[in-house]
Amino acid sequence: MFQVPPNFVRFTVIISIQIVILALGYGFLGAIAYLEYLAPSDPVCELMRSHPGELTMIVTLIATVLSVTAATHVYILLSD
Repeated sequence: MFQVPPNFVRFTVIISIQIVILALGYGFLGAIAYLEYLAPSDPVCELMRSHPGELTMIVTLIATVLSVTAATHVYILLSD
């Protein structure tokens, strides 16, 4: 019987999640290229106009957490 190494499954999950995140980014870029613009709703526009620095910080923190989580998980897998 063929056995799959446990690290193979973990790496496959990590790579799959990274590909999904990349596809979402390119999907957003494609939607903007196709529609020429994406207008958020009025409350979102107000929030963006009144708190640009805070929203930039939140988006940057989310991206950093995703990056550090993936990198740490890969490092732990490689050190086993």
